[in-house]
Amino acid sequence: MTKLSKILIGTGFLYASYHINNLVKEYKNFVLEDGYNLSDFGFEGGDEITRPKKKQQRKGNQQQLAESYLEELALLSQRGKNAFDKGDYKLAFQCFDRIVEISHEYPPFFQYARNANLFLVRIAQEADEPELFVKYNKAYIETFEDPKTEELFEIIKCTEEVTEKLTTLGSISEAIDFAKSILKNKKYSFSEIHKIHLYSILASIYKKNEKYLKKELDANLKCVEYAKNTGDKNAYANYLYELIQYYIRVKNVEKIEESMKEIEKLVSTQLLVPIFRLLCTNFKKNNMYDLYIKTQRKMITLVKKEPTLNKANIESVVNSCQNNIATILYEKGDVEESLKILNELKRSEYLSFAPLTETKYLISKEVSSADGVQKIVISVKPNSLPEDTTNIIECEFEGSYYLNEVAANEEPKAEEQEEQKPVEEEQKPVEEESKSVEQEEQEEKPVEEEQKPVEQEEQKPAEEEEQEEKSTEEESKPVEQEQEEQEQEQEKQEQEEKPVEEEKPAEEEKVVYEEVAPVVIEKTIEKEVEFENDSSKLNPTGWVISQLLNYTITINLNYFQPICKLSQCKPQNIN
Repeated sequence: MTKLSKILIGTGFLYASYHINNLVKEYKNFVLEDGYNLSDFGFEGGDEITRPKKKQQRKGNQQQLAESYLEELALLSQRGKNAFDKGDYKLAFQCFDRIVEISHEYPPFFQYARNANLFLVRIAQEADEPELFVKYNKAYIETFEDPKTEELFEIIKCTEEVTEKLTTLGSISEAIDFAKSILKNKKYSFSEIHKIHLYSILASIYKKNEKYLKKELDANLKCVEYAKNTGDKNAYANYLYELIQYYIRVKNVEKIEESMKEIEKLVSTQLLVPIFRLLCTNFKKNNMYDLYIKTQRKMITLVKKEPTLNKANIESVVNSCQNNIATILYEKGDVEESLKILNELKRSEYLSFAPLTETKYLISKEVSSADGVQKIVISVKPNSLPEDTTNIIECEFEGSYYLNEVAANEEPKAEEQEEQKPVEEEQKPVEEESKSVEQEEQEEKPVEEEQKPVEQEEQKPAEEEEQEEKSTEEESKPVEQEQEEQEQEQEKQEQEEKPVEEEKPAEEEKVVYEEVAPVVIEKTIEKEVEFENDSSKLNPTGWVISQLLNYTITINLNYFQPICKLSQCKPQNIN
């Protein structure tokens, strides 16, 4: 009986343990989905307490530990993601922090630390916690034990993010130290390409403080050196461009020109022109006007020598550069030369854009010509002019056009036809007279036939005399034939030369421009002033206006001395 009771008790205990274990698992699943009770995950005091209860080292074999940690990791991960989605960043931090702790408690799960730290970086970014962002990014970098090529680029990316955040926080020296520590870390096998990026990060940090100018130059030179060693021409040109940005800031024109010449050797004209345009933008910002003009003219020379560009593309770049040069010349005070360039520019048949101009006092914000209306909107720079209600802007629209080629060519033909008509009418009576003479000759033919027998008898003795004369004529024929042959050869040569003359390209006809009376509009200076001009009034005959129309804006203070003058152009093609 005792044995039976023991067996029953043991069986009941096992049965109860089995069901209790199932109940615990079901409860954990319930907590995962709906419970959200921190006490079930080792936290004291429920959801409100942020400090987790200290975990004791778990005892048991490796399999039991692994299963135990895996269950907790799954619950923490799910709970942390749910908290993040709901915007509960505090709880999300706690859950993923605990995952990092587990990865340290149980080394086989160390790989979970990388994903947890990466998620913590994301939470810190969303929660706008820059200090935590730096902390977890650094921890994420530390999870790379033996990084491969792609992982090295990931480390560089995180390094850049950390240094940018530290620089934003004002910790420039800390940012420099961290970037250097990554660069010198021996467990990272950085190639020259990797080092280019790291030295570029250092250069961008040094740029934040003028006291690091020398170190910034050294970092930029390192980038150029490593880029050159890689053999990648585009990378080399790119870091030369960055080096030029440094030289622009320190106004070292000699080094700028030296680096620009080096870039010219590396890239094609199609890539070089955009690079020079970007450089010109910085030249202008730093008041390096002479270098700006020189570079614009260099672009003109480059595109004219480029065989792969068509005429329209070349002229488009040339016109743009010429307009830029004219604008800078005006700002420098060389108004005469500026207007000279713009007046040449407006005659270009390839000018297919309306370049916006900026001067000391005005900015042309909008230039358009559509539906027969020319329009320009002028914005006055704030605080650039003295406060005076009598100040006015005077806008003068001037234009010139030439007749449509078809219409111009048809008129002379019509005049020629009218001149030829009287000559043809004079020839008609002469033709009629010649016809009457021919009819009389035909009527006389029968009479002539009757007289033939008599004439033949009379002509017999005369024929002998004619034969003698023929013999003398035959002797003189060779000389006459030679002359005729020479004349025929000359005629053939003239005929052969005629097509050649026709194939010669016709000389371009000089276009006669008909000047149109300018339209002058005056308006009081405001924040924005809009001028419009009805282009159709400039075209009363209905012919095509295919020449550019020019407008000039002059600011007069109290109707006296002109202070600012703009000259612009816009293409027209109006029926």
